[in-house]
Amino acid sequence: MTPHITQEQADEYAIGSLEPEMERVVALHLAECPACRDVARDSERLASRLGLSTQITPPAAPARLRRKVFTSAGISRPSLHRRAYTYGRALAGLAAAVVALMAFTAVLGLRGQVNDLDAQNAAFQLELDDF
Repeated sequence: MTPHITQEQADEYAIGSLEPEMERVVALHLAECPACRDVARDSERLASRLGLSTQITPPAAPARLRRKVFTSAGISRPSLHRRAYTYGRALAGLAAAVVALMAFTAVLGLRGQVNDLDAQNAAFQLELDDF
């Protein structure tokens, strides 16, 4: 009678990773030894459960994460709130640029008026000096 198989050999036999010669030896021993047959059967059950467990689909991602990823990838549109926020910021920036442009134009206009007042003041000063 051959010596009993080890747990490692039973596991390798269950997943079919033993060398062909060693597999034949283990198969012959399993035919004669009910204790080793039980060990090998347990290993086969475990291997089949592990094999089936990899086919189970993972849980779905949370809806918020999916929405964020799809939006970033351009697959779906952002929510109405997010679009309003984005457009609101763009409009605020545009309004700030318009106000800055208007202020610059007003400064240029005031500068022209100040230059005109300086010219008038110089003319009045000349009249006063002539008087």
